[in-house]
Amino acid sequence: MPCGESPSWVCERVYEATENEALSEALAWIVHRPLKILLIALLAWVGVRLAKRVIARVVAGIDKPTLGVGAIGPEAAARAGARAQTMSSVLSGLATATIYTIAFLTILGEFDISLGPLLATAGIAGVALGFGAQSMVKDFLAGFFMVVEDQFGVGDVI
Repeated sequence: MPCGESPSWVCERVYEATENEALSEALAWIVHRPLKILLIALLAWVGVRLAKRVIARVVAGIDKPTLGVGAIGPEAAARAGARAQTMSSVLSGLATATIYTIAFLTILGEFDISLGPLLATAGIAGVALGFGAQSMVKDFLAGFFMVVEDQFGVGDVI
């Protein structure tokens, strides 16, 4: 069987039908690499859209104003809406970055690039940046939780 190192059903069928080795290997390559890469990119795109939708619904459900006894006024409802929009955009950005990073690493794996050294280097760089940007990360988390707990509203001047 002249299908190289990784024989596949496409390579075998095309070779049986045409007995053309170059055509069978080319079609096997087209089916395996580019289509897998397109599928990974499509799944990442769908995953990002789904994550954004889920995050928007969850955050909107958390900050819905209550009706009836103990109902909040229009000013508090506006603050709740602004807080929901801020939390939704922050969480959506984090989800987008995470999903596309995983998709990128998966695509690199399809090109037979060893991901072990790349991930080790990224881990060491992450630790170094974590120590260097410690106060920035602390401020980001503190600010996010201030918005979540409504200590300060979005657009307040302090």
